[in-house]
Amino acid sequence: MDSVSQAQAANYGAGLAPFFLVLALWIGAFMLVQVVRPLTVRALASNAPSGKIALGGWLPFAAVATAQALLLYAVVKFGLGLEPSHPWLTLGLLLLASLAFTALIQEVVALLGMPGKLVVLILLVLQLDSSGGTVPWQTTPEPLHIMHQILPMGHVVEGLRHLIYGADLGPAGAHRPWPAGLHTAGTAVRLDRCQQKEDVDAEDSAA
Repeated sequence: MDSVSQAQAANYGAGLAPFFLVLALWIGAFMLVQVVRPLTVRALASNAPSGKIALGGWLPFAAVATAQALLLYAVVKFGLGLEPSHPWLTLGLLLLASLAFTALIQEVVALLGMPGKLVVLILLVLQLDSSGGTVPWQTTPEPLHIMHQILPMGHVVEGLRHLIYGADLGPAGAHRPWPAGLHTAGTAVRLDRCQQKEDVDAEDSAA
């Protein structure tokens, strides 16, 4: 049997790096909503436009998400010696994924409240098995194949593998719309939440 290697990790640690990088970003985003309110009661009670409230609620999360991705990349590159084949693209994908995860988790918690945190944990558990981080996702049970396709972590793991190991970048590009799509969806939910507040205020004023 002949085999052709398209890309290869330098060592065992590099082989698991994409999965644990993505896992760290998700956990970091989840810990952020433990200490920072997704949308403050004071902001929702104000007369500011919904767009301004949504932007003001997102900016602290975006700043921490950016710092988290930069710090994580610096640790694995300069501290642990990981040498991605495409360092700037790797950093860019980490930044985009961190912003997307943070936006998604922020909006789930803003929409559902405390039960939203349980939903985020359930999503994490599902993605631990379906992302293909430790074993090929194709070898998992069929229901997890669906989870792999619709949940974000698996797509980011696949993209990082191509960028870190130097494989063909075509498939990596196919995974990039997922973080951007999540970020857009999170923004839409945040705006809707703030718009609901404006509608309630308008009804109260009319009454």
